[in-house]
Amino acid sequence: MNLTVVEQGVGFASLRWTAPNDPNKDSYTYHVIWYQYEYRMNSRTVHGTEINITSLSPGINSTVTVTSSYGNKSSLPATITFAADGCIPAQLKVVSYSPTSVTLSWIVPNDLNNTHLSFVSLFSSGKEIQNHTTKNKEITITGLSPFTKYNVSISSLCDGTESIPARIDVQTGPPSPPMNLTVVEQDVGFAFVRWAAPNDPNKDNYTYDVTWYQYENRMNSRTVHGTEINITRLTNGENCTVNVTSSYGNKSSLPATITFTAVPCGGKVRAEGWLSSPGYPQNMYLYMDCVWDIEAPLGHVVVLTVVDLNYYYYYSSSQCYRTWLAVGYNQTSDRDVTMCRYSDVGRRIISITNTLRLFYHAIPFNVTLSSQGNLFTCCPVIDIKFIVYSPDYASKSPQL
Repeated sequence: MNLTVVEQGVGFASLRWTAPNDPNKDSYTYHVIWYQYEYRMNSRTVHGTEINITSLSPGINSTVTVTSSYGNKSSLPATITFAADGCIPAQLKVVSYSPTSVTLSWIVPNDLNNTHLSFVSLFSSGKEIQNHTTKNKEITITGLSPFTKYNVSISSLCDGTESIPARIDVQTGPPSPPMNLTVVEQDVGFAFVRWAAPNDPNKDNYTYDVTWYQYENRMNSRTVHGTEINITRLTNGENCTVNVTSSYGNKSSLPATITFTAVPCGGKVRAEGWLSSPGYPQNMYLYMDCVWDIEAPLGHVVVLTVVDLNYYYYYSSSQCYRTWLAVGYNQTSDRDVTMCRYSDVGRRIISITNTLRLFYHAIPFNVTLSSQGNLFTCCPVIDIKFIVYSPDYASKSPQL
């Protein structure tokens, strides 16, 4: 009855109990068994009501059972569980972690006055790379590599003696994402994107995985070692989303994301000067379509002269179906003249009104634009009133 721990220190505990209220209790013996780690450690039979248990592992739970014995009969056991006293850190655990740090906490069971020192050692591949001495029961270890495994050993100084260490395996998080992702320059069909490396200790070893999308479909991806990339073949005027992740080994960060509108191609231009395809004279944008509305002053017509037309395909028929330059006057599908051959160079096209629509599909071109007086209009209609008389108007009889 009343099994209690009356005293304990590093590696030992003194236990006491009271004899049961049986008439022959003075003849009883007591069988004591104690356990740690769920394994039977030792046992002893005593005639008194107390025992001193030694060789306990500090900071580890111990379970003690005591049974009364009389002759060859034994009682049900009385049981107690307690944490063995000592300076060994207990309840060592990871509180939080990041790509480059880990925070640990622990307790020292008999450190009631918070006076014990703790010695923290960080190991990588069996080699100690950091050590710290602290009075605290929590520490943040920094300067680590992302997504890397380490081993931490923590021992405590108690009564001038360093305890055996408590150990734990830890792992840092993945790399940090890139910072300040921005579009620094763009033009028709391309965008120049730049970002800053994260503030991780080994950022110089990072690579960056760049993926860009249009129309919610994956367009392309590339891995680069620097912090910038030139993205080409963008569809003009459409939204583009770019994701950039930091990579270290086989682990990647969360993505940094930016969405922007690709520079549109085409628009309204005046009938003067030069007009060229995007990226001329190169054929940079194989899948691009552009439409220009060319305007001359009222009362004038648009004059377009083809200076250069770099055809890339040989067409055996009269149709142009892969690359072409076309002119028309109404909607995009209404092309009155379609050009795709070198023989079209020097061609001169004159509109019938003061507007001309120019369609481009993936063929480098260069044209000149001008205007002149409207050749397709003539003299204005004038409303003149006059009278016509018959021969011999005054006579009643006609003269044949």
